[in-house]
Amino acid sequence: MIKSSKLSIVSLMLVILSVLLSTIAIAENINPSEVNFKRVLQGGFAQDEIVITSSSEDLVPLEVKAVGPIADWVQLEQNSFQVSKSKPARFKVSVIPPLDAPLGISESMLIQNLYFKNNDSLTSATTIINTIKLNIE
Repeated sequence: MIKSSKLSIVSLMLVILSVLLSTIAIAENINPSEVNFKRVLQGGFAQDEIVITSSSEDLVPLEVKAVGPIADWVQLEQNSFQVSKSKPARFKVSVIPPLDAPLGISESMLIQNLYFKNNDSLTSATTIINTIKLNIE
């Protein structure tokens, strides 16, 4: 009975590892990996472009959203994409700190939810893809 439980745990760990490796292979390049907005004024505006490329020949749906302390200040031009090897996702990320934003450096992250087929079922995985740093002066 104990051998069967250990075998089940090992099998589960292998399935989890294969899902994680599939996720890494699908969205393998995020450029830039860090967006650093310097010298942004309170109530100001800053913008940059992010490109996500994939090694998959098939279209892979993904969603991107901001999380963290300044997530409410972050605007994404688009947050839902289909990417493949021949079709990268390009989108603008903007930050608009409020007039009463504290001075100094703040940080948030962009995360992606990937959706991919695994044995004819749809699987999702969430990964951090980018750090947004904001220096308010």
